[in-house]
Amino acid sequence: MDGSMREVIIDESLVWPNGIALDFEYMRLYWADAKLDKIERSNLDGTERTVIVDSELPHVFGFDVAGKYIYWTDWQRRTIERVDKLVPGAPRELIVDQLPDLMAIRVLPMKPNSTYTNGCSGNNGGCSNLCLNTPSGHVCACPMGQELLADNKQCVVPEAFLLFSQSKAIKRTSIKYAHKATPLPIQHLQNITALDIHVTKELIYFADNVNGSIRRAYINGSSVSTVLQFRKESPSAMVIDWISDNIYFIDASMKLIEVYNIQSKARKVVVWKDLGDPRSITVHPVKGIYWVNYRRNAIQSAGLNGEDMQVMIKNLKSPVSLNIYGNYVYWYDSTDQNIQRVSKIDQSDVATIQTDITPVVNLLVFHKSRQNGSSVCAINNGGCQYFCFTSGNSQTYSCGCPTHYLLNQDGMTCSAPRNFFLVSERAGTQSTRDMQVRRLLDNTQPDLVLPLKSMRSVRTINYDTADDKIYWIMDSDKYRAIKRSTVDGSRAEIFLHDSKIYPSSMCIEPYSRLLFWIDSVQGVVNVTTLDKKNVGVVYRNDGNTLTAVAVNPRKGYLFIVAESKSRSSQVIRTYLDGSSPVAVVTSQSIAAVAVDEQNDWLYFADHTTSTIKSCSSNGDNIRTLVDKVTSTSLTIYKDKLYYTQGSTQLFYVDKTSGRNRKQVMRRRTDITDIHAVNADFLQNYNRHPCSSNNGDCSHICFIGSDGTKQCGCPDGLNLHVNGLSCAPLATCKSSYFACSTGHGQVACIPMEWRCDGSEECADGSDEKDCSQFCTADEFTCGSGECIDRKQMCDRVADCYDSSDEQDSCCRSDKFMCSDKKECIPVGQVGDNIVDCKDGSDELTGTALAAATSAPTINTTVGIVVVLCIVFLFILIVVIFIIWKCRKRAYSLRYLEPVANARPGVSFDSLGTAMMDVPANHMPQSLTETTVVSASSTNSALHYDRNHVTGASSSSSSMTHLQAGFNPPPSPVTERSAFLGHGAMDMDDCSSTLVSSAYQTYYKRHHGKVPPTTPMSTCDDSEPSLKNYSMQRPRPKKYKKYHQLNPPPPTPSRSQMCSADEASEDPPSPSTVRSFRSTIHNPYPPPPSPEPTSDNS
Repeated sequence: MDGSMREVIIDESLVWPNGIALDFEYMRLYWADAKLDKIERSNLDGTERTVIVDSELPHVFGFDVAGKYIYWTDWQRRTIERVDKLVPGAPRELIVDQLPDLMAIRVLPMKPNSTYTNGCSGNNGGCSNLCLNTPSGHVCACPMGQELLADNKQCVVPEAFLLFSQSKAIKRTSIKYAHKATPLPIQHLQNITALDIHVTKELIYFADNVNGSIRRAYINGSSVSTVLQFRKESPSAMVIDWISDNIYFIDASMKLIEVYNIQSKARKVVVWKDLGDPRSITVHPVKGIYWVNYRRNAIQSAGLNGEDMQVMIKNLKSPVSLNIYGNYVYWYDSTDQNIQRVSKIDQSDVATIQTDITPVVNLLVFHKSRQNGSSVCAINNGGCQYFCFTSGNSQTYSCGCPTHYLLNQDGMTCSAPRNFFLVSERAGTQSTRDMQVRRLLDNTQPDLVLPLKSMRSVRTINYDTADDKIYWIMDSDKYRAIKRSTVDGSRAEIFLHDSKIYPSSMCIEPYSRLLFWIDSVQGVVNVTTLDKKNVGVVYRNDGNTLTAVAVNPRKGYLFIVAESKSRSSQVIRTYLDGSSPVAVVTSQSIAAVAVDEQNDWLYFADHTTSTIKSCSSNGDNIRTLVDKVTSTSLTIYKDKLYYTQGSTQLFYVDKTSGRNRKQVMRRRTDITDIHAVNADFLQNYNRHPCSSNNGDCSHICFIGSDGTKQCGCPDGLNLHVNGLSCAPLATCKSSYFACSTGHGQVACIPMEWRCDGSEECADGSDEKDCSQFCTADEFTCGSGECIDRKQMCDRVADCYDSSDEQDSCCRSDKFMCSDKKECIPVGQVGDNIVDCKDGSDELTGTALAAATSAPTINTTVGIVVVLCIVFLFILIVVIFIIWKCRKRAYSLRYLEPVANARPGVSFDSLGTAMMDVPANHMPQSLTETTVVSASSTNSALHYDRNHVTGASSSSSSMTHLQAGFNPPPSPVTERSAFLGHGAMDMDDCSSTLVSSAYQTYYKRHHGKVPPTTPMSTCDDSEPSLKNYSMQRPRPKKYKKYHQLNPPPPTPSRSQMCSADEASEDPPSPSTVRSFRSTIHNPYPPPPSPEPTSDNS
């Protein structure tokens, strides 16, 4: 009963024993297996195993034996049952039914059985506390926290005792008597590497490398809790400063000594240089800390803040665990496997305290007098925000800050670092995906691993200086996301996650609070606000692979590394909205890029030449800074350029000259990215126009080329004329072409203006890619338009630039094939050898005669069929034209008499007027117009152009036109609200088309002034349509338009040449062309005035 003589009696066919009981009468052991659904028994040594019940036992929970029965509870059946313990398979008896949540059960006899006695039956065996019976007799024992005196009966609270740890246990033993060590009842101990005790609070602190934490519990093993959770650190020794509540521990992996304050939860590295191989540590809360340097076989010391380090004791033999109590030094000897002590004064009185101890990791002496005293740091932490360190005596102290934090001028509080350097690297071996971020400050302070969580497969890192958060991209086969966290590991969250995204590189614009990131699969640069709102795409790859992105927020520049399919790389500079892209650097392989914001300078790693180069932001003054280097990551930190050498080393050089090279880190497992943080710009943060409310921009705010604030929009949105907000792009109907005028601008022009040799779009996009605009059966003119290939080399210029009759024609000594695509020597024609792809060179002369002299039957039949079809088609067309002309002649027979008889009648009243004309008054001539002249005083309809052209309206004329000569109206065009470039929705009747200056008409009509549309003016100086139709040039033959181009505009309202009667005719909308100021029009279009009164 004292826990000795432990042995296994049953370990087969046993899965889930849920109850066990002893039968003292027959000396048998009974148990129930909830997994196997059985109740079994055996002798106390495990022999004669027998099944009692093996059916209808869904879930046995509680179990006991009393009298002749076995009792149990069934949690699932909600019953209490019993069965005869002696008869296997005996009938079961139901005691309680349908009682929910049944668990344990215990059956008590009504009368105690006084026949059983042992050594503890009388007077508790003479023990003061516990009496435990054993096969060899009874023994006395003490509760936790006490120890047995030399008489082995009395228990007392010891003045001191030894506490030590093994791999999976913490034990205590007497410092005076050779009692057996007693384990503390603490569960889930995996690998205890460090141990200490807070005597006053009776708390044990211990570090477990497997659990990666420092935990604590009371001396009796209760109330276990976690004090400090590690990520990758490996604490090998630990000690408590019981006055200041500081925990000092040795990180064996990093070879440093660190302190942790229990109250403020702050950490500080106090010693990191010349530590050798530290193995054990102890502390004096006023004098300082002491540790074993195993490599030097010595004990070293330093102040509580890590200063004044010195060697204290030399020539110690193999100490692996150290403690000081009184005048003695206690240690564990790993060779002899015992605990020894020696006088710390004269090294005398050597004694062995315990022998045959399996490896001891830590050894402590517990004594209340060992942790006495006080200091100024015991009261309110001395007023310090984080750490209070005494300096030689209890009343002198100084405040300390966490690693990399800076002590403020008040000497009490601390400020977080604003300028530092970050490195993401693999944590551990190459096979693991666990990553960590290390922060570097300067040579006066050590590196610090940030306590970040979920750091796996980190591809790149970045930092939001304004909000003090670190961002990283996770890129694994199963999970891709952008995450962020504060540097202390709290408030970690997923910033962006979607199974369809593939983030590969990112940068932060701190003023507009934007995150730019590359989707490597989609080949785009996306923008997301730092409050997780999607802005959109600002740059697309155009077939290239985007590998890196960097930003210069002071200039509003975005730098993108793009790699083409031919493995050529470029650094492309754009504004933050993706506009004005320009390639500033071109090389075979650009692996990394960094920006010096202060000097507007660009740095890039060129793998082709194994160099790191720099240049201005526009690509000028390229020079080599570092050679013979293969770098995958660059960053600028203050006046230095940091770069990686492969993935294992980190260097820096002077960013201007490339000199003063120094190695910062070496032999790292895998460095994936580096990033510099410089918060000096925050001093002038509010002066940036985009820092407040995103500069009032709805999407993207940046500094433009003129140094002023600019608002921009992502793809698919336009910038409104207010210059602040973005709206969806206007669309154009299929009969219009949308000018690609860049972000926020769009214009619609008629499709006939596409590839016509004249630029109507501001960026000339209507005249680009015209070779793709023409089909295989068409010829692309040098001026951009398309004509049928049959019109080539026909001695008639069909292209604006006459290129169809120049370069495309064959010389006089050449023959052009019928397909107009190739020229062959004249001597090869008719030589019975086909040289043209269409064989036309052998269908002329002798070859043609030979081909037609002996036609086959099939050829003759085919020709006859074709001729018949052509004849029928011509006949149908002739009949249709005759019918159409007769109908048209009949409908126009009344036009001339009515116009001559009633010259003041408007066109709106013609329908009524024609109803009054008798049938026998039909006009004889329907082929010409009838001209009616009148002065301004004879009531003739006139048109006053004084307010537009300056022409007098005192003498004008009106031409009555035949209805069939009225050409179709031109599309209405005027500027839209979007930047004056006419963005519109063609499905909206209220929308307008692009407003343009009138195009030079000569390009379409060989310099002839085009006629006015019917009812345009009353100026008889303008030619009639009749005369124009007789003099008009041969129409051009274009792909999309083979008719005359739309005529100049008609006034919106016009008047007949009459003072007392006015008429209206539906206006032809004003047509204007190109809004480019570079196109000058020698023939201004006729005006479209607003309606005027009869007296004007």
